[in-house]
Amino acid sequence: MRRVGPLLTLLLLLLLPYVAFSVHRVVPGDGTCVVDAPLLRLAPRRVAPGFHLVPRLVSSLTCYPATPATLRVDLSGPSAASSSEGARVDVEVELTWSIPPERVLDLHRAAGRSYETWLFDLVRRGTAARLRLCPAAMRAEGMQR
Repeated sequence: MRRVGPLLTLLLLLLLPYVAFSVHRVVPGDGTCVVDAPLLRLAPRRVAPGFHLVPRLVSSLTCYPATPATLRVDLSGPSAASSSEGARVDVEVELTWSIPPERVLDLHRAAGRSYETWLFDLVRRGTAARLRLCPAAMRAEGMQR
């Protein structure tokens, strides 16, 4: 019976750092933030600025930019696109994007925490597919204007 006190103290001492590292502060300039806990089967939800308990290893906090962000995709060298004739096309794509706060949960459900990688791959594949549809002569003529 006397061991309950020291065991409870040890448990609290081990739990305290976990709780301390699980507190996150969301500031107004962070954009729109989403808390997600897939292991607990909880639906993602937007969180307001302030302090939030987001337990590590069980849940995560992802913040999406509030202002337009720029994404550059380089399709040159070994990752170059090709035309419908098979000619190599070196191109760099620059995309400025933003997401309305009311659509952040849709993006989070589609791409999760790795939304930037997802968007990069989407733009790379879409650009390469579009370039394959255009004949090389048409693209060269459009670039000379």
